[in-house]
Amino acid sequence: MNRESFLETVRKQYCERISASYMLCEHGGRINVEELGAQLKPLKKMAAREGLTHGEFDELVFSFFPDVRGKVDLDVLTEFHKAA
Repeated sequence: MNRESFLETVRKQYCERISASYMLCEHGGRINVEELGAQLKPLKKMAAREGLTHGEFDELVFSFFPDVRGKVDLDVLTEFHKAA
């Protein structure tokens, strides 16, 4: 499997996870954006470890759910490891 095929598979998996998170945060037809942000931030970190950039992850979220753009906080702290 080449890198692009791998990343496409990862994107599809995260689309499913993003959608599931969105559904968990929908209550009475309204989205709890704080809860959604709390659900998506760990996914964003995992996606980065699997090769998706933070920007790619954000675009996945906003392409499926444009109504949350500017409302949900997707900022995550980047972990830096210091060389010994």
